[in-house]
Amino acid sequence: MKNNYLMLFAVAATLGLAACDTGEPQADASAPAAESSMSDAATEAADTAMGAIDGAVEAMDEMADDAMNSAADAMDSGADAMEEASDAAENKVDSQVEDAMDDMLNK
Repeated sequence: MKNNYLMLFAVAATLGLAACDTGEPQADASAPAAESSMSDAATEAADTAMGAIDGAVEAMDEMADDAMNSAADAMDSGADAMEEASDAAENKVDSQVEDAMDDMLNK
């Protein structure tokens, strides 16, 4: 999971740096068109990255939920098994005590 967060951070940082302006005005006439297309491209890339991040977060949430559900199911199964073992041991002890008492009374 740490790798996923690292990759998401790297993508966000790269997109942030790609969207940064150099701060120097451009003198030629194609500058506004270039800025517009670069801005559109950066916006589209950021939207794509955000979609990927959202998808990754949703996938991690689902994995965490599945893991929690699996752990809860395992704990429930363990508790059921312990209860069955306890009941079986109690029945065995009860049976042995009854047999011992019958033997004492019949002597």
